[in-house]
Amino acid sequence: MAGSLPFYSFSLPGVLANCLIPGSQFMPNWISDWVFLAGMLTGYLSGILPCIYLVNMYVVDICDPKDRTAALSRISGWGTLGTCISFFFGGSITMKTGNPLIVFYIAAALFAATFIYVVSVLPESFPKEKRVALSQMRQDSESVSGELSSVTLLSSFSLIFEPLKMLVPIRRLDGTRNWRLAWCGLHTLLFTTSFIYTAIGWLVIATSVHHLTPAQTGLFLSVVTVSGAITLTVILPLLVRLLRPYYIRGTAHSLLEEEDRSDTEEPGPETSDHLDVHLAFVSCVIAGVFYLFAAASTTYQTLILSAICIGFAYVHTPTVRSLAVGSVDPLKQGEALAAIEMVSGVGTVLSPIIMGSILTATINTTPLVLFYCQLGADASHLHFSFPLI
Repeated sequence: MAGSLPFYSFSLPGVLANCLIPGSQFMPNWISDWVFLAGMLTGYLSGILPCIYLVNMYVVDICDPKDRTAALSRISGWGTLGTCISFFFGGSITMKTGNPLIVFYIAAALFAATFIYVVSVLPESFPKEKRVALSQMRQDSESVSGELSSVTLLSSFSLIFEPLKMLVPIRRLDGTRNWRLAWCGLHTLLFTTSFIYTAIGWLVIATSVHHLTPAQTGLFLSVVTVSGAITLTVILPLLVRLLRPYYIRGTAHSLLEEEDRSDTEEPGPETSDHLDVHLAFVSCVIAGVFYLFAAASTTYQTLILSAICIGFAYVHTPTVRSLAVGSVDPLKQGEALAAIEMVSGVGTVLSPIIMGSILTATINTTPLVLFYCQLGADASHLHFSFPLI
């Protein structure tokens, strides 16, 4: 087991976390709190976000570029569906048994089965020749930039933020700079900041202004999740398959390739990234428009219709990730994906600070201001979409 495969063994922390947390209940008071804390910290390593990142990195390593968006979409869709199933079965088991610890034991068994599957069945996605080539590329980059590889505390700490260097535009062979990944990062930051808090903002408006019941708000969120899962697993891959032929362009050959190619040989088709850009922009606008409709809805039918349409906003995540990894050398796709996930994490932190402050300041006078701000931020993605084309 080598290369990127060890990173997929993050299921081991999941086993440990789901043993420590229930195990702390049977320990003396002086140590139970520390064991519980250790279980919580270990659980973060096997949470949804690390698992999604690792699975996405595996997919982009083994997937053909023309199938990458559909593959990432299916993975996100099955992950969303798994979340729904998890809450349903977890709640049902807890209600029927009256013992919440059983859920942890089942989770530990599932993590253990995942680890066995990864080790024994899952093939290596980053073989030795790719690792050697990537190592040589890094050595060449260090020699050109004159960086020293001395091991210091500062340099070791900087390794954590190493993927963010991918956002710095690099020069192409023709002398121009590749700004696409930087624009993808800025696009992701803006979308995440404006979108993450919106569902919480809607809950506040629905309960405090429209006085919806918990059953109604729960149904709305369930419809959004199911709609998103169906969109990612079925609708987006189908859209990509149907629309991709209209986004085919001729492959540009270099001068040497033109000399080697015979006169009768036709230029090969190449898949354009314009479709991903257009899908990402449309998903942003749909999210802004229909969250505004949901917040302003006066009828239950309009609310459910808005929830169904909001599910299409889930298209944004796989399309932007596909654009990001397609903007760099295939050997550095994992680092590019890590950079986008780190930027998304920053947006997740900023969203409740910025959007929550707006909602707090306006909820008593004009509660829809939050959703107008989100719609404006989503519409501004049209400006950011042009550099990605």
